[in-house]
Amino acid sequence: MLPNETVELGGGDCEDLALLAYSLLKAYPLPGERVYLVVWWGPSVGHSAVTVKSPEGIYYILDPAGDYLNSYIALLEMIVENTTDD
Repeated sequence: MLPNETVELGGGDCEDLALLAYSLLKAYPLPGERVYLVVWWGPSVGHSAVTVKSPEGIYYILDPAGDYLNSYIALLEMIVENTTDD
């Protein structure tokens, strides 16, 4: 789905959540930060996540569908608020 569709539905699969996280991180980047959408695909597995390279050269893996951040289980919660009158 498109990121706005994922927000409207309140969730999605790993590709939908990774694309939403990627689009938000790309929209508001930190200086020197690089953001990548990562897809693993094979005969019996497929998965998507986001990798962020910090200005210091450290890579972070953000997996919103798996509650995963660099080998730490984390509660990843996105709160999106409509601030227009739509």
